[in-house]
Amino acid sequence: MPSWNYAKLGEDENGSLHNTRDTSASIVKKLRLYQVAVGILLILNVGFVSAWWRSSTNCVRPQLVYSPAKGAIKYEKKRLFRDIDNNVYAGKPRPEHDEAWAKLIEPITIKVSQKELDIIGEESIALKDGSGFIAETAVYHELHCIKRIRRHLYLDHYYPNMTEDARLR
Repeated sequence: MPSWNYAKLGEDENGSLHNTRDTSASIVKKLRLYQVAVGILLILNVGFVSAWWRSSTNCVRPQLVYSPAKGAIKYEKKRLFRDIDNNVYAGKPRPEHDEAWAKLIEPITIKVSQKELDIIGEESIALKDGSGFIAETAVYHELHCIKRIRRHLYLDHYYPNMTEDARLR
């Protein structure tokens, strides 16, 4: 049977164990620090949410750049669904896909006045009836380019008779 020896824990007046008063003061300090941190995080979250809410309801884009099409633009809030499987603009070629893209970029050109051309600093071709000039908004040009890139991904479908030489150009 082992023999156990017991010894005194400490020689100082309080003993070697932690002073309970110091420990509770330390816990109170830590709790206050956590409360302050949680309070700051809560205030920051409320600030970020309110800033996000205000920014999502007011569009600042119309004030940034002049556009002759500004009068035709109507803003509406829509929920963006990023589901690719049910997206008419994405996926493999199909009739509804081609129809949706054609409808999307249908109004590619607009009529502008000489004054509007002067404001944007561009030149254009006058319409035959003299009522204005032909112009194209950048968004439709970019959508047209995206459509061309998509068609290039499915060359066999959109250009079945394209020669290998034409593909390399």
